[in-house]
Amino acid sequence: MPQPLRQLRRGVRPRRRQVLPIEQAADDAGDDRLLPRANIWIDLSGWSPKYFPPQLVQYANTLLRDRILFGSDFPLITPDCWLKDFAEVGFKDEMRPLILKENAKRLLGLS
Repeated sequence: MPQPLRQLRRGVRPRRRQVLPIEQAADDAGDDRLLPRANIWIDLSGWSPKYFPPQLVQYANTLLRDRILFGSDFPLITPDCWLKDFAEVGFKDEMRPLILKENAKRLLGLS
């Protein structure tokens, strides 16, 4: 297990922002201690949305609404295909602009 996750499980709260790949976040989606942390962000690159675990979509629509980031796996998954699957998987309509743009702007301090 990567050190940042070990620290979080022990209750250590590092100040730096951490972007977890979806594979790691999906494995730990059941660990409620990781979810509400202000410094944890989840990158959705590498997977088509149709393969996202249902609990990740549920958390993205609720607890993690401001912590999910769009990520591309272009050219393996084209943007058109990713966006089509994203629209069909169960994300709320208001999540689309947050995931595709607004959350990244806030993470990078551009808003």
